This record gives sequence, C-alpha cells and structure tokens, in this order.
Amino acid sequence: MRPFEEKVQDQLCTVLVIAAIVVSAAAVFQCFTGMYLTDLWGECVLLEKYQIYCPGCGGTRAIKELLQRHFIKSFWYHPFVLYAVLISGVFLGSNGMYHIKLTKRRFLLRPIYFYLGLGIILGQFILKNIGLWIFP
Repeated sequence: MRPFEEKVQDQLCTVLVIAAIVVSAAAVFQCFTGMYLTDLWGECVLLEKYQIYCPGCGGTRAIKELLQRHFIKSFWYHPFVLYAVLISGVFLGSNGMYHIKLTKRRFLLRPIYFYLGLGIILGQFILKNIGLWIFP
C-alpha cells in the first residue's frame, strides 16, 4: 500500500505531537497528585452494566504499566497500546530528524498500519470476551 500524501503525513504528525503532550500532562498530573485520571470517572460502563469488555478495556492499565516500564504487562493488558507507542515513536522520531535535516528520508505512515492496529483492537476485544464467556 502506498503511503499517505505529504499533507496527511504532516497532519498526522501534528495530531501525534498533541497526543504526546496530553499523555505527558496526564503523567505529570499523576506524579504530583498520586491520582490517575481514570480515578475521576470510574469503571467501564459496558463492563459494569452488561458484563462485556469494550474494545478499549485494559488500555488504561496498559498505559500505567508502560509508564512504569513493565512492557510485558502492558502488552498483556492491551497490545494496541504498545503497538501505537512503537509506531508513533518511530514516525515522530524519523519526522523530527527529517525536518531538522538530520536525515534525507523519513518513515511514512501507510493505511496498513491503521488496519493492523484495528485488527489488534478487534482481536483483543474478541479474545477477552470469549475468555469472559468461557471462564466467568
């Protein structure tokens, strides 16, 4: 699959930089208050009301473990988090080096990376709910 157009690559880079700033702000909030942002809104509504995991269930725990450098636990809770961090890190790093003229080439995002991420999310959703059904 061909990479996204140059304009889209730049827009994705901007979005990822903003996301990195938000995640960093959340980490600073946690360091200074000892609270996680999820402590403010509680449990997952789908799990609480209908006893099924949503596609994002485990994501917050995966981020917490990733921030503590527990990569295997993070992957176990939600593999998409580690996948997204790796793809985003390579993309932002290579684009940063490209824009300050340290390299002549950069890593370009392709639609396949988004499809793969969606597949990881759906696979995790299906496996967790099958496990919930088999092992109540």
